[in-house]
Amino acid sequence: MERPGVWDAIEDPYLFSNGITISNTYLEDHVYSWVGLFQTNTRTGAFAVSNSAELAFDVRLCVMPFYDEASNHWMNLGSTGSVRANQEDLLGVNKGLPVASSNVAPLVRAGSSFQVPNLINTTAFFTRDGTELYSLCLNYANGPFSLGGQYNGQFLNNSYVGGLPNSNGTLPAKVKPVGDLYFDGYSIEMLCFLTKGDHRGINKMDPMYSQVIPVKNFSFGHGKGEEGSGAWEIGTKFDFIKSQFDVPDALPRGGYLSSITLGLNWYLNPSAFIMTNYVYTTGFFGVNGPDNAAFHSFGSRFQFTF
Repeated sequence: MERPGVWDAIEDPYLFSNGITISNTYLEDHVYSWVGLFQTNTRTGAFAVSNSAELAFDVRLCVMPFYDEASNHWMNLGSTGSVRANQEDLLGVNKGLPVASSNVAPLVRAGSSFQVPNLINTTAFFTRDGTELYSLCLNYANGPFSLGGQYNGQFLNNSYVGGLPNSNGTLPAKVKPVGDLYFDGYSIEMLCFLTKGDHRGINKMDPMYSQVIPVKNFSFGHGKGEEGSGAWEIGTKFDFIKSQFDVPDALPRGGYLSSITLGLNWYLNPSAFIMTNYVYTTGFFGVNGPDNAAFHSFGSRFQFTF
C-alpha cells in the first residue's frame, strides 16, 4: 500500500523541487530519456519553503528490450541519477547549515506522516559536499503476471554530526566526523491477476504502470447490466533498507530492516479498488529500539483514482 522503505530513506527527502525537465522517446518508444535541472532547496516539503537556490541535476534512462501489447509481454530496464545540494537546516542551533537525514516509516500506516513513528531515524547530520543518488529498476510482465524490482543507493561524503568544521578546519565542541556515508536498499515484488484477461500494462511514453482496467467491472447485474467480479490480484513483496553509521565515542545512528508483504488487490472498476496487506517486519530500529525486533501488521485501503 505504501512505497518501499528504500524510497522513504533515499528519495522522499528530495521529493519537492522547482525546476524544468525535458523528455523524449526513441526507436518506436522503446528508449526513453529524461533530464531535469532544479533548485533543490526551493521546496523542502509539500508546503515548507527555503530561501536558498542550490542546483540539482537529475537524469533518467529507460530501455524496453521487447514489447508485445497483444499478449502483454514486455520488459523495462531503468536507471536514474541525481547530483544535488542538501537543504538548509531551518531549525535548531545549526540553522543555515546543509543538513541531511534518513527516516523510514512502517509499510502499514494509520495517519499522516507526522502521526506515524519512524522505525529508522538517523537524526540530522551535515555535509557541504551535497549528495549523489542513483537507482536501478527492472519491470516485467507476461499476461497476468508482473515482476518489479529496484535498487537505490546514496552517497554523502565528508559528513559530520553536531554541525560542521570551522573555516580554519578546526572542529567546534560536539562536532564529530563520521566520514563518507553510503545508504542503500532494494525492493522486489511479484503480482498475478486471478481473473481472466486482466493484466498490468505499461505507459511507454512515460515509463510507469498503466491504469488497471478490469475486463468486467464489479456489478451485481441488476437491470440490464452484466454481472461482474472486477479484477482480483495477489502479490508478495520483499523490502530491505540500511541507513546506519557509527559515531566516534557515541552510539551508532539509524538502523536497518527487512519486510515481507502478502497482498490482495480488488479492482472494482478503473476508478476504485481495495488493497489489503499483511506485513512482517524485522530489523534493528536504532538504539532506542530492541535489536532483532519484529512485528506483524495488517492494513486495508479503499482508494479512488481520478
